[in-house]
Amino acid sequence: ECDVGNVRLAIAKESGESRVSTEHTKGKTKLRVERQLKFIRCDPKLEGQSACPETSEDGKTGVATVPKADVAMLEPCFVNPNSFEAVEVLLHHLGRISGVQQCGGTEREWLAVECDGLSYLLTQKVKQKSKQAAEIASLKEAGIPPVDAMPITELRRELMARGLDRRGLLEDLKARLRLAVEADLESGKLSKPSRAISGKFDWVVLRSGGLHWEMKLVECLIDVLWPFTYQQFIFTQGYTTEKQQEWAKSTKDHHRSFDELSRFVDGTVDELLYPYVHSVDEPTPAGFLQWAADYRSNLTYSLLLSLTLRCGFGLMVYRRGMRYNDDELRLLGKRAISPLLHARNYPNYQLIDLHTEADYLAYPGVLREFFKLHSAVSRSGRADSHQSMDAVLEEMNKLVKAWMAGETLDSDRWRRVIRNLHKLMKLRTLVFNTVSLTDPEVSPRVRPGYSSEVLRWRAALRPFLLPEGVLAKERPLVSMTPGVQLVQSAAEIIPLGIQRQAQMCGLFSSTGRFASGAREEKPPVYVTAEEEAFYEDDTNKPARVLKKEIELLLQILPDGHHKEEALSMYKQSKKKVEIVKCVRAVREFVIILAKTAK
Repeated sequence: ECDVGNVRLAIAKESGESRVSTEHTKGKTKLRVERQLKFIRCDPKLEGQSACPETSEDGKTGVATVPKADVAMLEPCFVNPNSFEAVEVLLHHLGRISGVQQCGGTEREWLAVECDGLSYLLTQKVKQKSKQAAEIASLKEAGIPPVDAMPITELRRELMARGLDRRGLLEDLKARLRLAVEADLESGKLSKPSRAISGKFDWVVLRSGGLHWEMKLVECLIDVLWPFTYQQFIFTQGYTTEKQQEWAKSTKDHHRSFDELSRFVDGTVDELLYPYVHSVDEPTPAGFLQWAADYRSNLTYSLLLSLTLRCGFGLMVYRRGMRYNDDELRLLGKRAISPLLHARNYPNYQLIDLHTEADYLAYPGVLREFFKLHSAVSRSGRADSHQSMDAVLEEMNKLVKAWMAGETLDSDRWRRVIRNLHKLMKLRTLVFNTVSLTDPEVSPRVRPGYSSEVLRWRAALRPFLLPEGVLAKERPLVSMTPGVQLVQSAAEIIPLGIQRQAQMCGLFSSTGRFASGAREEKPPVYVTAEEEAFYEDDTNKPARVLKKEIELLLQILPDGHHKEEALSMYKQSKKKVEIVKCVRAVREFVIILAKTAK
């Protein structure tokens, strides 16, 4: 055994001395399986123990069991959380019905709120604004004029004198507030040991939805793999028409997309191991890693290896961590594949990725231990069927709609069904038990075997990886799909994603704020030449990006006729077409001056 990224792998051979080979006859490829290899994915902390605490064995099924989670839907709030005001209304509602002390209740001091996408970012911003409002109020209370209360002329004068920006001045004022508090404590004016500043939404412990994270990770990985090998894999699985392939690429059916990606990873790993296993007498994981390092110049093999071992297995580890209620294992899987989100510019989830990491590191020890045990719940009582709360909510909403079949989905009916849902589900269970049937809503999802599908994919993949029967030491990056040209940046997509992720973290440490690559107008890391041509075309660039380029070029141009003409053209450019003409003209001026200088 050896460590590969965040996943521990083990290779074990079954009995038998036969081999795996392909036969080409009359234009058809047949795969003859003569010796099977198992690629076992596991984790050190899962060896010899269950990932779920306090589990017991079910005598009927042999599956470990945990106490069933009794999930209840409380009073609904009919507000769409797509604005700051709507999010505040929703948070006040959650705090009130949950008995949060800061909202007038007596039951709890804090509440875990799970959401995803735009709702997560809006809630994060609302929390930050409430904190800033509390800080400004504390500044006024201490007799220190906050930034917003200072006259414009005085603010500008102090900014220029100190060489600070607006945020830097606010941090300076906070430091002065701390000194004032310390002086009050020493003089006895303050009796409290501290003067903690808390916002009105500090009781919210924000969590990102695990199911939606998994959906976005699947979508991102398929997007990267599609022009490389995944389109041909989908073809071997029966998606032969253009519309079928577009539907498969869209990942609209998440469960099916995940199952297909699992088949892809299993078959690809077997074929990536094939050249090594049949070139040595005693294959080992450590030997495989050392052997694979000698083939780094084979860009096609190296990229497929990194995308499969790091990202593909990372996704499987994420799923296992979610299903077995293991928060640390889920984080390991997310960290393995999240650089792809930064490389391909998923702006909302880039920010959510860094916010969740920062929050996890800032958790007190007690809170971190709590989420280790309660990051997911099991409604069925099976230890391998835990779900995140957003997945549970999706199922509960489906149940509510089922009880409203044939009725108009208005607020009064929705509220009435939710208030009685627990009793209705008890009645449903009683009916199913009376007629000796299994309720399909609570029975585990069955995944059929897919050995034949994996073999079909391996038969198609081997001639691509080994065009001459052996693995070449050097090979350019090529696509399995005819007519698709990959670019060099695709081979470095994971390192470039890690680099962008680190840049965002560096920006946060210096300015205290996150900014995604899309908000900084960075194009995604290109995978195909067609994609590169699209993003490099001026007509497809945002107008503000073109304006920034014009302003930079104007700084390069020396004073003279060309600069005056460029400035006049820039001032008159209002529409997108005019801005495109202007940036091209300014580039020509820069080229002319460069030639003249030579």
